Amino acid sequence: MISYWVTQDGSRGIAAYRQNRGLAIADRFETHLYEQIGREVRIPGGAQIFSALDRLTDCQRSGVAAIWDAHARAAPHAPRLNDPRRVLLRFELLRMLHAQGVNSYRVFRAADLKNIDTFPVFVRHMHDHSGPRTRLLETRRDVARALFALRLRGYRLRDLMIEEFCDTSNQDGLFRKFAAFKVGDSIIPSHVMVSHHWCVKSGRNEPTEERIREGMKYVEDNPHEEWLRRVFSIGGVDYGRVDYGVLDGVPQVWEINLNPTIGREAGSQRHSVLAATVKNLREEQRESFHSRLRAAFVALDNANHDSEISVSMDESLLARLELDAAASRRRARVWSGLADICHHPQLGFPARAILKLFPRRH
Repeated sequence: MISYWVTQDGSRGIAAYRQNRGLAIADRFETHLYEQIGREVRIPGGAQIFSALDRLTDCQRSGVAAIWDAHARAAPHAPRLNDPRRVLLRFELLRMLHAQGVNSYRVFRAADLKNIDTFPVFVRHMHDHSGPRTRLLETRRDVARALFALRLRGYRLRDLMIEEFCDTSNQDGLFRKFAAFKVGDSIIPSHVMVSHHWCVKSGRNEPTEERIREGMKYVEDNPHEEWLRRVFSIGGVDYGRVDYGVLDGVPQVWEINLNPTIGREAGSQRHSVLAATVKNLREEQRESFHSRLRAAFVALDNANHDSEISVSMDESLLARLELDAAASRRRARVWSGLADICHHPQLGFPARAILKLFPRRH
């Protein structure tokens, strides 16, 4: 049995996988929510995947570390993926990759605006995966204005980072985003997305038969395997997905997603206007990836380690976790209240008008 640890908000991904692409191995997974860590935690002795560590507080990661250590004592030979004490989160990872010569571009904390001397740049959140919060910014004044607007939107300065733009476009102005997974010891190329927009996301992907065949070759050849192993090793990551581009033949890391999408819900459609032949080719490419992903998960699962393990939380840690949970509930109430104001018959229109003056991203 594989214990897949995730936040409540992030649990839809593994649920969709078990109902669709991972249906054949769905019974090998058991989902555990970080929010349910309490005085006593009971888990199978099999493989543990600690995903979405970037969505946790420091206190919650301490709780995960306690579970890791208890599991290691009780089932020393069972796989454990993503030690919360070793995994580098986005900002620290990108700083380390530049320091070690892997990435050519730099990142800065939002508070260090004065240190930026290369433009354009953009602002993004340190932890979420919603993409940039701004357009490309050409001057320090532009960045200052963008940060001011984001703070008015409720963002905390300490949660924002400024990233130098690394232009990986080719002569046709097309940008490519490569993505590859690590599951235990397996490196599994996933896809290549191509877009005219510098921020390549699934909604901006521009698939054609030629580009899908390019992605199929990428999945089959795994051309950057050794480089990917180095990146995951630097990041301390055993499970996740690297998103990256290639600049003059040299790969550049954008991020490591610690709770990557591993299959959408059955029936969900994107690019529905594609020709049938292109859709069929894309499905062939996706199944090529997913067959490898399923095999990697099966390799983790070992029925010999399925005896139940009980983990008791230290009282002081438990108290900190309860304070964390209370603070999270308070934040949720605040944001719920703001949402109510935006929908209020009288107050809603001016509230929404003010928020539109400060868009989160462009």
